[in-house]
Amino acid sequence: MSSGADDKFSADKTFALKYNVEVGQFTAENLEESKGVADALVLTSMVYPEDGSLSTMLMTIDGREGKMGKALPDTEVFKVWSHMANSLAKSESLPPDLRIICKNTFEVIREFILTK
Repeated sequence: MSSGADDKFSADKTFALKYNVEVGQFTAENLEESKGVADALVLTSMVYPEDGSLSTMLMTIDGREGKMGKALPDTEVFKVWSHMANSLAKSESLPPDLRIICKNTFEVIREFILTK
């Protein structure tokens, strides 16, 4: 977060979550309880400023061999995004009209991939 004059956040803003990603080699034996592991990570950090807007930052980390700690390629982020659309299309808590948009989005992507 920058400290410029145009910040939407006051210095005394209290945040609800703090995150920390460790990059390295992990096995089930050396994994702490309540910690997760992955080969890559796509994280969207969301902050709700007092003005009612939404501030987001998309962060990606590739942990695969030879790519450790680098940003995930956009093609991989695209795959995750399409999977999110498919998951949201099946969500019972999402309004029906938004589920339809998600389903149609996933279907367009699926058809494009299958006809390539």
